[in-house]
Amino acid sequence: MTIDSPKIEDIDQIYQIELDSYGNEESTDKETFCDILNYPEHYVGYKLIALKDNKQVIGFYYTIEENKNIDLVDIAIHKDYRNFGYGKKLLKHCIDTNQNKTIHLVVRDDNTAAIKLYESFSFKKSSIEKDYYGDCDGIRFTLAL
Repeated sequence: MTIDSPKIEDIDQIYQIELDSYGNEESTDKETFCDILNYPEHYVGYKLIALKDNKQVIGFYYTIEENKNIDLVDIAIHKDYRNFGYGKKLLKHCIDTNQNKTIHLVVRDDNTAAIKLYESFSFKKSSIEKDYYGDCDGIRFTLAL
């Protein structure tokens, strides 16, 4: 298995994982993923990372960096590979590659699996964002490295 920047031919798999994980309403659009790879000069600070087993994308994460602050916009695992530790593996990679920075994220307050994952890596709840997702609140987490 590898963790690295994806290739443009991986975007269809990444986008399908995104849709399966977040649905149409909350998903990053496919064009944004393509643009991050195709036009890095327009997406300075953006990073798209994929966990792959040969040509199969298992999961991915997407961050935006500004002034040593990392916004973890997205982290998602293919539905057939959940509960095998791949989310942990990707989150650890994100943390390990962003030392001396602060990682911020927002998670749905009903996503207990993700909340447990973030807390297991010592992320701290910093605020509640009322109606952040429309149908539920968001919990803002922070990890200073």
